Amino acid sequence: MLLTPEQAEKKGKCYYWRKEDGSIVALQFHSTETNKTYALVPTSDWPSFTVSGIRMHPKSPRASTGERMRLLAPRRGNALDVCTGLGYSAIALAEKATLVTTIESDENILELAKWNPYSHALFENPRIELIVGDAAEKIRELPSNFFEWVCTDPPRFPLGAELYSLEFYKQLYRVTARGGKLFHYTGNPFSKNRKMSFLKGVAQRLREAGFQQIKWHEEALGFTAVKG
Repeated sequence: MLLTPEQAEKKGKCYYWRKEDGSIVALQFHSTETNKTYALVPTSDWPSFTVSGIRMHPKSPRASTGERMRLLAPRRGNALDVCTGLGYSAIALAEKATLVTTIESDENILELAKWNPYSHALFENPRIELIVGDAAEKIRELPSNFFEWVCTDPPRFPLGAELYSLEFYKQLYRVTARGGKLFHYTGNPFSKNRKMSFLKGVAQRLREAGFQQIKWHEEALGFTAVKG
């Protein structure tokens, strides 16, 4: 190992050794297509990633993933993971579920995942089906009443407002099996007053879409809900 986890976290970057010339290179790149910079960054456990400097995972992705799985409690059946990221939720769901369908719109993030040793199962586990494309469009192609477990982890609201819309929630409800459970990560993108208004709006739209037993979990920064 060229850098210990503590050293890498202090530097704020993940690195790899380039065999061709023996150099140590940061795992980051700029996409001319999206005009964004993508980087794999260290944490106290599994790596996270940033898009143009904005961190897309909490400080401890491992703990966050574990909390989501505790709330969803997946078993045998079909699972849907919206916004794959580095694949942590999809990989965890696949430990129990029969089939996991996961959707990611940004191929640059998947490129980061290929470099991440904790993401290998995303590409190697035969129970994981990876779909590349706009989740708001791709979800329309999925069968109704099919997924017992649904996890959606969209970008922050200002960056992915469509994935917080009533129309998208209706699609989530449509593909969820009766009795199926949803976990919806929202994060904490606003100040206290705006946060309460934002969360109230999310809960209201989930309710209008048809979900029941809607509950906010502060420790997981997300909602659970059930399709009755």
